[in-house]
Amino acid sequence: MKRTLYLIIVAVLIVALAFVVPAIYTKITSEKVTIEPDNSIAMNAVKSISVAFDGNFNDVKSLYDYDKLEVTCMYVTVLEGSESEGTNHTLEQINSYRNTQDIQNAEQILAEAIVRIGDETGPVEGALGYSAVGPNATINVRGRTSTEYDQKSYKLKLYKNAGTWNGQRTIALNKHPGDRTRLRNMLYYTMMEDVPYLVGLRTYFVHLYVCDATSSGDGSGQYVDYGLYTAIEQPNNTFLKVHGLGADGHLYKAVMNEFFRYEDAIRLVNDPLYDELAFNTVLEPKTSMDHAKLIEMLDAVNDFSRPISDVLDKYFDVDNLLSYLAFNILMDNPDSNAQNYYLYSPINSKKWYMICWDGDAALFEFEDQLLQNQFADIYGTDGIANYWSNLLFERMLTEKRYRDMLTERVQYLHENIVTEERLAELVAQFRTVTDVYTRVEPDASQLRATFEQQDQILENMCKATNTAYENYMESLKTPMPFYLGDIEVGKDGLHLFWDEAYSFKNELITYKVQISKDLDFDPKNIVFDYETLDLYAVCPMLESGRYSFRVTARNSSGYERLPFDAYVSSTANNEGMRVFQIKADGSVEMWN
Repeated sequence: MKRTLYLIIVAVLIVALAFVVPAIYTKITSEKVTIEPDNSIAMNAVKSISVAFDGNFNDVKSLYDYDKLEVTCMYVTVLEGSESEGTNHTLEQINSYRNTQDIQNAEQILAEAIVRIGDETGPVEGALGYSAVGPNATINVRGRTSTEYDQKSYKLKLYKNAGTWNGQRTIALNKHPGDRTRLRNMLYYTMMEDVPYLVGLRTYFVHLYVCDATSSGDGSGQYVDYGLYTAIEQPNNTFLKVHGLGADGHLYKAVMNEFFRYEDAIRLVNDPLYDELAFNTVLEPKTSMDHAKLIEMLDAVNDFSRPISDVLDKYFDVDNLLSYLAFNILMDNPDSNAQNYYLYSPINSKKWYMICWDGDAALFEFEDQLLQNQFADIYGTDGIANYWSNLLFERMLTEKRYRDMLTERVQYLHENIVTEERLAELVAQFRTVTDVYTRVEPDASQLRATFEQQDQILENMCKATNTAYENYMESLKTPMPFYLGDIEVGKDGLHLFWDEAYSFKNELITYKVQISKDLDFDPKNIVFDYETLDLYAVCPMLESGRYSFRVTARNSSGYERLPFDAYVSSTANNEGMRVFQIKADGSVEMWN
């Protein structure tokens, strides 16, 4: 009897719970849905948390509904923090940070800061940081090549209880010291908003004022005008949420990644040979430290027994890759083949997507010619050739159907989105902001060009997209660039080697091999001149001294291509060659 009564009671409880629990769940979830944040950016963030990534890699266009001509005045007071937090540094020490391409894993130099938002009269009541009496952020110099310039770029990281600026806690303030226009990145990301299958980054103009309250300051407590900056949304968990991508995904910043396997660097964290510093020379993890999915993808790209079509279907979104290539080609942005991008993979998928990062090297053709930039790339950055060192793109574009798809995407963007007219329209708009700051200090003297030259650059830079389109179409006809090998000394002379130059039309390739006593290959200084169909040549032994070695590939249609190799001297990029020294003992030393 007791057992029967007990079972009846349990049954009643189960039935009751069946009705009560869903009701409670419905009430909770309905309350989540009806949350009304005080700005649209927060609304997008809430939605992205509750909606998983669905594989549709298109941006949330409403994120860009803001006035791009508005300039935010940002006031930053730099403070010496604590040794335990690693922020006990002066502003002078922060600005001494260097992280150039030849330096690997440079340790950041941080200080504390008070970040306030205001107008040209000062911080504004009610805005971020106005009532802060202590530090609400950290500050450090960001970038790589840009760290060599006098004007620095900065990263501000707001503390969790400090609030956010435009929905962001990490604020990347970019000076773009190599960009005389100071508007290229704003132009780059604004143009990207209309490109399908790409996710962009919100970009803002900022007028920065800095007060050095550390021991390197003068103790005046006064703000110093640091001029115009561009604040670019930082790809991180918050970025993933806001753009509807899912914060639990895998995100990596490319440092120097051409999709090779990099077995010595790219390892699992639990691998006894794992080296975080070595890993970060290729890719910097921004979210998960579980690299198994990344390694699986790199293994597939480097497995030549697998058709590239199978690899692309399983691990990539071809539309995303096509738009990434086509957009950067038409924006004449050469620095997009091995770095300046992020790799993203959602948690519930094996696929990887490319996210553009940094367009301040775009549309430089006219400027390089006007200012006779001897360090400009002069041959290898046209069309497909610029991406031939990237294994993923090389394998993909050896297939005719993918080349045809890329050509179709390039033509579509060239005719409808990335047009000279649209670029010129945006440049004119953004100049209403940038001209205000680039004509006065502290920016005017740092542009390394006269006002007349700046006007010429801004009036002509947009034409580069037409040249880029023509160069792309031309690159389909030429051999692809290749690499020169080391020179070896044999009994019969100098043995010269190089890789094969790929031909899209399977044309016969002839190689013209030359060695010169100078970098210009003046005919009177050429000591070896030879043509062959092979991938090697033997040059009779030369006397001791310095020489330049180059190979020109020419297809049967008459189109030529130099190697990837370049020798950077103190005055110029000397393209398509390697420089070597024959020592007195007859041995060879390669200089590049």
